[in-house]
Amino acid sequence: MKRNSIIAVMLSLLTLAMAGLASHCSVKSKGLLFKAPTQTSLASDQSEIVPYKVARKLRLFKKGNPLFVVISVEPAHFVREEMTQLARQLNRDFSEEPRLLVEIMDDERIAEHVPPAGEYYEWYMSAKRGEYHLDREKGLEYVQFSTKRGRPWNELTLNLGETVQRKIRRKRGRRH
Repeated sequence: MKRNSIIAVMLSLLTLAMAGLASHCSVKSKGLLFKAPTQTSLASDQSEIVPYKVARKLRLFKKGNPLFVVISVEPAHFVREEMTQLARQLNRDFSEEPRLLVEIMDDERIAEHVPPAGEYYEWYMSAKRGEYHLDREKGLEYVQFSTKRGRPWNELTLNLGETVQRKIRRKRGRRH
């Protein structure tokens, strides 16, 4: 009986950490860092920003792993122009990150409180509308999204071009 109680408490704590309910603090658990920050977009030109809210951040403490971020965006912003602008904002707002993976949700409550695994997986995925990928070392940047809820979240892919490093490497390779 005592062992079952301990397991139940441990599972509850893990669920709270995964859901980001540890209100605006960090929780470390076996090499994982869970955060529920209050960050919003830091873009400088307020007339061209796509408002988003960071629901949680997760980083595996292994060199080379990307920072995993879950954000929420209002459903009206899931159009080509605004998703391109959002990708530019994320690139600027996380300029210190060499690798970044952002899941884009259309429901703030689900983004903040529902874990992306276990029995709530389907609920989480119902609100997932896209992903943003950035790898500065490989020179890749793209955003995938759906224009309507219920469609596949990778319905549209916008390749935002290669970073300068990758273009230079390709030019050098052509000379030989």
